[in-house]
Amino acid sequence: MKTKSASRKPVRKKRKKSTLRKQVVEKTVPFIKKPPSDERSFAVFSVGRERFCFDLVLVLETLYTFNIIEVSHLPEPFVGVIKLKGATVPVVDLQKLLKEEEVETEMKTCLIVSTGTSNTGFITDSDIEIVPAEKGRVHPLPDCYTAEEAKFLEGIFWLEDNFIGILKAKEMIDSLSGLEEK
Repeated sequence: MKTKSASRKPVRKKRKKSTLRKQVVEKTVPFIKKPPSDERSFAVFSVGRERFCFDLVLVLETLYTFNIIEVSHLPEPFVGVIKLKGATVPVVDLQKLLKEEEVETEMKTCLIVSTGTSNTGFITDSDIEIVPAEKGRVHPLPDCYTAEEAKFLEGIFWLEDNFIGILKAKEMIDSLSGLEEK
């Protein structure tokens, strides 16, 4: 007589969840927390004695320590390139580009900004302050600016009785493409 053996299902061991995926995700979180798309925020900084800002959506990274590699034959506002995550990023001195007065400062910061199809580093003279647009008022650019001044400015951000120029990164880089070499 044949006896039926009880059919057993194979027992699956529970696999311990891998923490590798979690670690990778944590390491790729951007340095600057982006606001929801319906809220506009600005990265505010100083250049010379003036204050300017970029729309935070354009800012990819803020570098407090960086090594600029000098490259010959670049137009005047370019100071060289930096190596960032395996890529070479051109760096522009905003003091030279905006023709601002040179001031003594202990802190130089490099903002990596998306300029359309590429990224560009912009040297500033201060730390970067992230300010939501709701803390101030955004206004169109007044007519009192010359064409030369207005070509890089999108508008004015009023914050606590200070006006801050909102810069247009793409237009800044596009204007440099026709400059002659040093």
